[in-house]
Amino acid sequence: QMTNTTNSGYDKSNSGIIDIMPANPTIVVAKPNVYITWSVGPSLYFAHATNNGTAISTPVNLSQEFEQPASSSLSFSPSVIAYGDNIVYIAWLTSNYTGYSLFLIKSTDGGSHFERIRSAIPSDFGNHAYPISEHFAISGNRDLYFVWSPEANGHTILFESVQENKTTGLTPTVVYSSSRPQDFELYPQLTTADSGIVYILWQNATNSQLISGPPQQQILLRTSNDGGKTFGNVTKVQDILLSVPEFSSSLFGLIMTIGLVGAAIRCRL
Repeated sequence: QMTNTTNSGYDKSNSGIIDIMPANPTIVVAKPNVYITWSVGPSLYFAHATNNGTAISTPVNLSQEFEQPASSSLSFSPSVIAYGDNIVYIAWLTSNYTGYSLFLIKSTDGGSHFERIRSAIPSDFGNHAYPISEHFAISGNRDLYFVWSPEANGHTILFESVQENKTTGLTPTVVYSSSRPQDFELYPQLTTADSGIVYILWQNATNSQLISGPPQQQILLRTSNDGGKTFGNVTKVQDILLSVPEFSSSLFGLIMTIGLVGAAIRCRL
């Protein structure tokens, strides 16, 4: 259970000097509640407001409440998912000398108290989950959805659906896999609709050093209509090099393209 702390990064003395500047604020609304997160140095903070933002709670240091300060060096990439029935989830990543870990907490009283969700998170997911908002989603019936590429060479896209009070399975669903060494499956992201539809989007690319001819870049999509139990065929959304030639030699352009396509899918839900 979470308790309140008053250290929000400001010097409370009469001098009014800011000790450490807050940064990276995010805000999510599920009327009548407003949920806010921000970072102060290596720590992640949270506050909630009721009455449509007119009464703000005392800030809480989530890193201090739920992590082990001796092993965690940085909290980052928060994702807040809120519902109108006072339910709110907060997920974030921590980094330390052993890698990255995902922390996931849930409140059923509008952010006054939180409990940590542990067993439902796939093993090693945290090392492949940045940014969380693209790799993690929650369905309308509170199933947790995860998508990630577990390999450094990026040949496979994995998906897992887990009920929050269950233990993650041993075998994730393989959304896509290629045995060709020249293929790379990059930047997976997902979104979901309350009807149980799950969309998984990623970039398929070829290593120009391992093939003859120009490199190939595609945006691919797979859809599930049953909450991730089964998936339809792979759909080619776009041939990046053919339809967006100005991006053909720009990694930034490729990332921007897949980001815009993913945003368009989420906006239509």
